[in-house]
Amino acid sequence: MEDSKNLIQELLQGMELARQLRIYLNVSSSSSSNETRELLIEKIISTFEKALEMVNHKGHVNVGESSQQQQQQQQQQQQQQQQQQQHTSGTVAIRMLDSPPLSSSPRSEDSDRDHNTPRKRYIDFY
Repeated sequence: MEDSKNLIQELLQGMELARQLRIYLNVSSSSSSNETRELLIEKIISTFEKALEMVNHKGHVNVGESSQQQQQQQQQQQQQQQQQQQHTSGTVAIRMLDSPPLSSSPRSEDSDRDHNTPRKRYIDFY
């Protein structure tokens, strides 16, 4: 029960720090303001890290590991897609090279005719 209270407290603190940062981002950009922004960013990150540690301690999924796993899976999927694209384009090229040109493809009537029968010639007038 106390872990839940601590977790909620950390998340509320992170939310408040993020709100403060938003206010500072909308104000002037002096050097002291830049330092304040950086400090708020560090506090926000620290707050969320603590909250995640609390969740992980309770036996939930490790968010850091799961995001790494997701990145690895995305990289593997991208590699597979690239390999498939390369393979597909290579296959198309091979098929195109193996196909006879349209101008020299045999006509079915030529392949079906008897070799002793004289061939009829058709003349097209255009």
